Amino acid sequence: MVEGNVALRPVRPDDLPLLRRWQTDPRIMTGWGMPQPLRAHNAFEHQIVGEFTRFESAAVFIIEGDGEPVGRIDFSDFDPRHRSAELAIYIGEVDAQGKGYAGNAIKAISTYLILQRGVHRIELNVLEWNQRAHDLYLRLGFRDEGLLRDHMYFDGVWHSEYQMALLASDPVDWLPDGQPPEYVRQTAT
Repeated sequence: MVEGNVALRPVRPDDLPLLRRWQTDPRIMTGWGMPQPLRAHNAFEHQIVGEFTRFESAAVFIIEGDGEPVGRIDFSDFDPRHRSAELAIYIGEVDAQGKGYAGNAIKAISTYLILQRGVHRIELNVLEWNQRAHDLYLRLGFRDEGLLRDHMYFDGVWHSEYQMALLASDPVDWLPDGQPPEYVRQTAT
């Protein structure tokens, strides 16, 4: 999947050191509500063999920005009956943040989910204080659907999260007409 200066590719075993570095960095993981992430030394090996490679319901991709790995994006909770999925993303390279990689990655995976998988609803959550991410999601066409008050507890403080969603039928300029090909619509019902 390609969008602008971003390419998404499935996670590979040789990405494990990179994922470990990103996902043990409090500067990165605080945005996911895990400022002091604890990971077993073999946690990613298990995920690579398991959930990362099951594209029916979930998939994890490395975001390559201008040819270099800069982050991770995934979809999960794919529900073919209700045609919905949930997104999660981070830019793991601090110096790559703010360069448009996250927006292009979200466009690429959302277009794939809508046009190839027949998804109608894409959901995500964002911590209330993460204004930069919230503003990005709004610019991409996601809408606030509610505030999950005191939803996460870390660093001795309760944190609220916005619940947001994008519908395939929402009028966003970067998305094709929002309708998957006919054969996808037929298999999604």
